[in-house]
Amino acid sequence: MKPKYTVGVLDLCRLYDGPPDEALWATLELAPLVESLGYSRYWLSEHHTKDVAHSSPEILLPILAGLTRHMRIGTAGIMLNLYRPFKVASDFRLLNTIFPDRIDLGIARVRTHPVIESLLRQPNEPPFEEKVGKMLGFLRGVGETSLNPVGVAPPEVWLLGSSSSSSSLELAAAAGTAFCFSLFIGQQSAAAHRCLTDYRARFVPSSELPEPRCSLAFAGVCADTDARAKEIAASYGPYVMPTLVGSPAAFRSGLRALSETFGTTDFIFLNLAQSLPDRVRSYTLVAEALDLAA
Repeated sequence: MKPKYTVGVLDLCRLYDGPPDEALWATLELAPLVESLGYSRYWLSEHHTKDVAHSSPEILLPILAGLTRHMRIGTAGIMLNLYRPFKVASDFRLLNTIFPDRIDLGIARVRTHPVIESLLRQPNEPPFEEKVGKMLGFLRGVGETSLNPVGVAPPEVWLLGSSSSSSSLELAAAAGTAFCFSLFIGQQSAAAHRCLTDYRARFVPSSELPEPRCSLAFAGVCADTDARAKEIAASYGPYVMPTLVGSPAAFRSGLRALSETFGTTDFIFLNLAQSLPDRVRSYTLVAEALDLAA
């Protein structure tokens, strides 16, 4: 019997009180653990700020894939505006060859600090939409040149959205990629509903995705009691808006409400617990509440 929902994990690799390597080792420990609990994906973010342990999810990705057996591993997301499409396509095509049907390539339309952009971005780069088109062409074997290894399937491509802007959903729908909307950056419920509805209506089938596929990313904490969950979530900081905070029963009813409202059973969970024991407990309680290991 399959679980009612598929839930993946989003790991920002945030720094708290310990050294950066402690956060990295926690990620390496958590990936196989959440796989055993029944989580479907493990996504790594790309950030270039002082409060994260790394800025290179594509380096950690094959390590996590090697530590797990069947869970999908991916990025959420690569800042394509900083990189050449050919290089990104090359890296992820190779990864999906070594770990077939397990690699997710999440692409984010975000900006970072001007100094970081000046160090990574080439002058006179084309617009984001053009870079996405070029990258997909290389992945699908219809680019300007062939891309080794040839004759293999591309990774699963996701475009990520987090505002009322329609640009990301329009691009995902027109390109025939999957689309994930983040609920935890500001008050996004109304925007998410519009975006997912428009994405489904405008979706154009592609060679690897015949039907629209969308997911919701939410942030929160699950603990043994509502009071304990609220206490843990309050210490995370002001930059993320919690979506679900509470006991297993609260999570179960909350996710059911999200599923009914937005018409999806696919979710990505950003765990706001800081300490490793609290994070493990939160992942475990959510998995049990939703029967993810069914």
